[in-house]
Parts: sequence; C-alpha cells; structure tokens
Amino acid sequence: MNTRGLMQLIVLNIGYDLGILSPEIFAMMVLMALVTTFMTGPALDLINWLMPEKVVANELHKTSAELTEERT
Repeated sequence: MNTRGLMQLIVLNIGYDLGILSPEIFAMMVLMALVTTFMTGPALDLINWLMPEKVVANELHKTSAELTEERT
C-alpha cells in the first residue's frame, strides 16, 4: 500500500473515532481507499502498454554536450 492509501485510512479512522463518519460511510470509504490503491499499479501498467514511451524520453538520458553535438 502506498503512503496516500495509508494516509486515507488514518484520516478515516480519526473521523470515525470522532463520530464524524457513520459505520456505513466509514466502510465505503475504506473499501474505496483499498480498491483505488490496489488498482493504481495495474492501471499504470496498462497505460504504459497502450502508450509506449516516445523517443523524447531517451533524450533525457543524454548529456547537454551530446545534445549540442547532435544539433551541429
């Protein structure tokens, strides 16, 4: 679980302990936090598969001297 998901659960627990959230809302929000946290990795993999990196990403690894030589 990433830090965003953990933070959501902490805030939800505080809200529940303070009586701000009903048990039903608390359960729905916890399920939402878990589902969105666990689907992030596969969703990003799908996006990377559908839209592969372009040549521009390879330019980021080159030094400024290499880029200057290519332009001349």
